[in-house]
Amino acid sequence: MRAGYVWEESYNAAILETDDTKMPNRLRAAKSAIDTRLHEMQMDHGGTPEERRAITDALAGLNVLASIVLLIPSAIFSEHDREQAQARSEQLSEFGIANSSSKRQ
Repeated sequence: MRAGYVWEESYNAAILETDDTKMPNRLRAAKSAIDTRLHEMQMDHGGTPEERRAITDALAGLNVLASIVLLIPSAIFSEHDREQAQARSEQLSEFGIANSSSKRQ
């Protein structure tokens, strides 16, 4: 059994969050924790290939979560929902989570 990575707790909190109002902060915290670890790895050449792979997967997961759960307006969403999604999109862009729906516009 491997030891958990320092960024993993924040990542798990983000992917398991069910409260829409808490989601942007959870995503921001997870991205920040991963960025901090990446910086540490660059400074001391630390980390393992497994952790690097896990970070790549985690960042991809955060991007998917941000774009699918929070950012894609659809016909079934009300105008209020679309406005909230746009506001979340702007919040998420502040910390580097890609918005695939805005790239298509």
